[in-house]
Amino acid sequence: MAEWIFFEKSSQFDLEKSFIIKNRINWEQNVNVNINDIVYIYLSEPINSIKYKCKVNKINLSFAEIDDNEYFISENNNDKKYIELELISTLKGTLFERKFLELHNFNTSNEPIIANFKLINYFNLIEKLQKADELDPDIHDGSYELVRKTIDEYAKMKDLSDIDYKDLDLVYLMTIGTWKQSVNNKKKKITDSNLPNKSKDIICDLLDEIWAKANNDEYSNKDDNGNPSIGMFGTGFFTFKRNNNDNNESSRAFIQMLIDISSMTNENNILKRCSETLSDKIKGMKSASASVILHCLKPTVFPIFNSNMGNENIFKYLGVKMRKEEKLSTYIDNVRQVKSMRDDNFKIKNYRIFDLAARLIGEENDETQPTLKEVTIKVNQDSQPNINHPKIEYDKNMILYGPPGTGKTYSTAIYAVAICENKPLDEVKNMDYNDVIGCYNKLKSHGRIAFTTFHQSYGYEEFIEGIRPALEKSESENLEYKIESGVFKKFCESARKTNRDNEFTGKIWAIRSGAGDHDIDFDYTDYLYANGVVMVESIEDDKRQCNLFNRIEKDDIVILGRENKLYAFGVVTDSKPTKIDCGPFHWQRKVKWNKINIDKDFTDIGSPEICVSNFAVAQSKINVKNLYQLLDIDEPYVFIIDEINRGNISKIFGELITLIEDTKREGTNEQMSSILPYSGKPFSVPSNVYIIGTMNTADRSIALMDTALRRRFQFVEMMPNTDILRNIGADHIDDLDVAKMLDVINERITFLYDREHTIGHALFTKLKDNPNIETLASIFRKSVMPLLQEYFYEDYQKIQLVLGDNGKTESSHKFIIDEKVKVKSIFKGYVDDVVDLPEYKYTINESAFMNLEAYKEII
Repeated sequence: MAEWIFFEKSSQFDLEKSFIIKNRINWEQNVNVNINDIVYIYLSEPINSIKYKCKVNKINLSFAEIDDNEYFISENNNDKKYIELELISTLKGTLFERKFLELHNFNTSNEPIIANFKLINYFNLIEKLQKADELDPDIHDGSYELVRKTIDEYAKMKDLSDIDYKDLDLVYLMTIGTWKQSVNNKKKKITDSNLPNKSKDIICDLLDEIWAKANNDEYSNKDDNGNPSIGMFGTGFFTFKRNNNDNNESSRAFIQMLIDISSMTNENNILKRCSETLSDKIKGMKSASASVILHCLKPTVFPIFNSNMGNENIFKYLGVKMRKEEKLSTYIDNVRQVKSMRDDNFKIKNYRIFDLAARLIGEENDETQPTLKEVTIKVNQDSQPNINHPKIEYDKNMILYGPPGTGKTYSTAIYAVAICENKPLDEVKNMDYNDVIGCYNKLKSHGRIAFTTFHQSYGYEEFIEGIRPALEKSESENLEYKIESGVFKKFCESARKTNRDNEFTGKIWAIRSGAGDHDIDFDYTDYLYANGVVMVESIEDDKRQCNLFNRIEKDDIVILGRENKLYAFGVVTDSKPTKIDCGPFHWQRKVKWNKINIDKDFTDIGSPEICVSNFAVAQSKINVKNLYQLLDIDEPYVFIIDEINRGNISKIFGELITLIEDTKREGTNEQMSSILPYSGKPFSVPSNVYIIGTMNTADRSIALMDTALRRRFQFVEMMPNTDILRNIGADHIDDLDVAKMLDVINERITFLYDREHTIGHALFTKLKDNPNIETLASIFRKSVMPLLQEYFYEDYQKIQLVLGDNGKTESSHKFIIDEKVKVKSIFKGYVDDVVDLPEYKYTINESAFMNLEAYKEII
């Protein structure tokens, strides 16, 4: 059975009336459809949406059997064939509009098309959600009642001054599934909290009661293996201690917020109250952990932004424009966006239904696909960092170009981190920029990112290689010269790492990962990576395992894996096992992890068989060289060239202009190398090296760039974007709309000059932290005015037009004061015959910079 999309002009035919009266229509057959195929009908302008889902009842009709001429043109033509479509459903809501469909590879066409899998899955998910029944939280899972009761007990406390991180731990762990945090662990958190003893007893008794109900199958929610569970979510950590130890005020504020909203019923008042507390000042808490607590307290008000919510964030999948969804400070704004989408398209209110449906994203469209009622929480059984992240393809050579102040250099860090970390660009853009820079600096310190700036005197010798005087002392009195590699050649050599096979010499051991085992009630892999260890269970009863674990020597290599999967590897740093008491584990070895988050099979590195399926410890047959090939496989290196158009490209790049092409890189089918003129050695550019350049279009147009360079780079335009100012809160000073003012200025510049000489939004981002007239005056005086003077060659009449001074009635509001020139008062003698004497002289009005009205009248 195929699924089709047919296209119709909504202004020409009234399908709605035809379907209402007939429930069926005839359609001209111009594709090979079959009986029982599904047809979605897309209506074009002005509706631009899929409105109907139909089933093909009949095909190859020689004439239109249904008399629907009143509503739909069905000409009886012997040369045509027809099909009969029966209406299955009218599709309602905004999610079938073109702008949302385009997020799932939808394109309009003049001819019928077969719907792609992404669209079919999207349609099916919406249909499941629209048909889903409301979910009673207390029938679904006992954690809802448990969280409510816990907050009730906190509400009884007259004094919250003793509240600290232990109370946040308690509230949070009430939401976490017992496959992650057992009932005993939950009780320990209750005991450790600052609740009165009576309240602790009440919650412990309720926990026992709920656990008994779960074991009696009184809740619909189960773990992935169908076992009883309390709690719906997994967790990457289990205490706020490391972040909130010195910030008990945040813990008290969060608990107080929960107490306040627990008795509220008005949704807007609930969101308003939460917006007063939720901010990034609550260290260690992001929207994922906050949302699961808030959801369990108010399941119809707060959506779940769980970082493990299926293959994709379901709300973004459904077209919600979320801003920095991982941040706590933006959670309430994003909640409002999600609510709007939910209410426009679905009758369900409990956001848990969306969380369950998220697991369906990406699944193949077949008859075995489960219904929402059949979907249970899918435990991340492996928890380890091998979640499939296919390599994201970025252009090997790209240039970010645009006018001054559009964030080109700022964005190079975002692009570099996205490339090096194999993350989607939008994901990195949504990160806090301080976190991006932290990652950027770390990668730079490891040699994976390098930065340089081109200028007029920059040459081949600095970039590739050249001859330089040897400055070291030598026995000879003569000046000596040596060949020295330039910055780019050194970078390529570092990316290639030809000597890495000699870095380690130890034996290789495979350690079975215990992540996902039901006797482990903490985040196993996070613990291993954070503490730099590998662990095994009691080895006293297994002499073979004991001998193997003891035989591991310092500097040996350990691989963490399970079945045929490889997750991480590192080097052993201790000489013998250490006895520990950590859940089921009793022995550990210290490890320096060299590579984590590996997504490979053992066969990728030449292992002839599965190494770690039967034993916790096994000596591996893997070849060391193959292992190091895996270490750096697809590990990108990023070379950033700021102001690339200010250098003499031919002089700097030389023969490299050919070698940087994608198809000429090292390791490709058409790889090329060149003999360097100074060293006489062959040189090629590794395929894992990415080049990012920035280019200021106010300095030089793309059209004037070296043609060879322009052909080998992909260009990403970065124009002024005032929405960025609005998103970060840098768009207003009192009642002055700064973003609108900048749009007006740039519209005038584009008219008077061109779009490549507009004013960038980045100049105004300082207003985020200091939204006052002093900051704006500094921006205009030191940045905007000098740019306008440069653009218009001090043609102050045009600058007046740009700043709206020509329309201002008050001289004090003008940035440029014009005064008629009295020539005779300046020059001696007769000057009437002198040509092109200016009529006006212009002065910059310093007082206008500090006058808010001067800026308002620009608009």
